[in-house]
Amino acid sequence: MKRLQSLIASVEQVTQLLDATLEQQRAMLTLQFSQKITVAYQKVSLAEKRIQVKNTRSHGWGD
Repeated sequence: MKRLQSLIASVEQVTQLLDATLEQQRAMLTLQFSQKITVAYQKVSLAEKRIQVKNTRSHGWGD
């Protein structure tokens, strides 16, 4: 009976370790995704600003 209890305890520990590892991986992927979205947003914003400046100059409004 003690052997069975020891095996069950070991399985529970492994399960907790796997859960913690999965949670850490999920957090890391969420952070990476957030960073990529932020970079993409910044690139789009910069491109929009460049287009606005180009349009302003081509219409003679920047002179």
